[in-house]
Amino acid sequence: MVNVLVLIIFCLSFAILAWRKTLWGLAIILFLLPIYLIRFHLGFIPMTLLEAIILILFAIWLIKSKFQVISYEFREKFRGWILPIAIFFLAATIAVFVSPDKVAALGIWKAYFVEPILFLIVLVGTVKKEEDLKILLWALGGSAIYLGALAIYQKFTGYLIPNADWFAPETRRVTGVYGYPNAVGLYLAPLAVLYFGLLIQKLKNPLPFGHPLFQRGKGRDLNSTPDRKELRGGLIEIIFYLAVIILSLLGIIFAVSEGAMVGVMAGIIFLALVFKKTRYSTVVLIILAVVVLQFQPVVKNLIREKATLSDVSGKIRLEMWGETWQMLKDHPLTGAGLAGYQTVVAPYHKAKHIEIYLYPHNVILNFWSELGILGLIGFLWIIIKFFWQGLIKIYKNVETRLVAALLLAMMVTILIHGLVDVPYFKNDLAILFWFIVGGLICLNNFDRIRN
Repeated sequence: MVNVLVLIIFCLSFAILAWRKTLWGLAIILFLLPIYLIRFHLGFIPMTLLEAIILILFAIWLIKSKFQVISYEFREKFRGWILPIAIFFLAATIAVFVSPDKVAALGIWKAYFVEPILFLIVLVGTVKKEEDLKILLWALGGSAIYLGALAIYQKFTGYLIPNADWFAPETRRVTGVYGYPNAVGLYLAPLAVLYFGLLIQKLKNPLPFGHPLFQRGKGRDLNSTPDRKELRGGLIEIIFYLAVIILSLLGIIFAVSEGAMVGVMAGIIFLALVFKKTRYSTVVLIILAVVVLQFQPVVKNLIREKATLSDVSGKIRLEMWGETWQMLKDHPLTGAGLAGYQTVVAPYHKAKHIEIYLYPHNVILNFWSELGILGLIGFLWIIIKFFWQGLIKIYKNVETRLVAALLLAMMVTILIHGLVDVPYFKNDLAILFWFIVGGLICLNNFDRIRN
């Protein structure tokens, strides 16, 4: 009874704040993404607390906006995006009927597709300027701070680590609030890259995000002079950015999430390559690193082992992918359906020394097996469109260049990590994915307003 009362009070408090300002509702959701771990039933329908507040926020936004979602003006905000998103969502809906477990499939459809897209709609309908986006970025950074802090505490105490092998001091891998270590890396890696980019920009120009001199370009007041208060605000931001980066990286390291480490490196390299001032020096550093590694046989062999998937973890993935490929050759159009992978791949499972995982741990195979070929096409369309529009902004639009580069770097991190893991099929990761896509859509709308 007490738990029910606490849930009701929390949801009512959230509703009041979201009604006063929808942007606050978005920020709270991003700050509290891990609360999907708090589960309950609404009648016979299983729910998470994250799902509940997303539905509350959408209902409030719908009422406050007077159902603008059906208006032509609102559809224009999604110009060019409606069709790929619709195909992606249609594939997810079809995958429910394909699934051998339709009850579980409905739950995944609701949590990983319906509600994240509702979040996307509210995001695009609410964020109208760079300052709004800044608030949401700070909310994400806040979540990285408390998750990273918990990971550090776990490293030295073993607190809440559920597995004996992960708990043992000599093989300890932190899990944060999650049930397994890789979840820590999947969440923190893109945030570490995001804040690394913000920090570099801030060190070049130590002013608060959104100040007229923060980015020099068309329409900026280049004659305004920052005062002491503004410089102090910039210093606070630098401290915050450093805290997010350090805690996120320590969380990833203590989780021993190798895929996340590689993803962070890829995201940072991408950021360095897209800007002309750092492109050539980055290429030189990469070449020097490759040359130096030739004289470090231990490190060289370790990298070769990881890159060729010759270690234990890599061999497990190769076996998993082989079984998945055999299954997909027999079910190329439909895949296994939502929540159907473990059941459908079972007849193809020959490596009896390993379990059948929930997903095949590869971003392409994940979407193909869960959503079928139509879902994979929808996902690839979204990704290609995302990078196409983002790169255009980076090279042609001074106003939104930095934020576009940061969003693309986050997506690079997710996709690189996704080569060996599951970067979407989890409540918080699905929201994070659509936040990144939605952020770019918001940048499109900022540019449209300016022009």
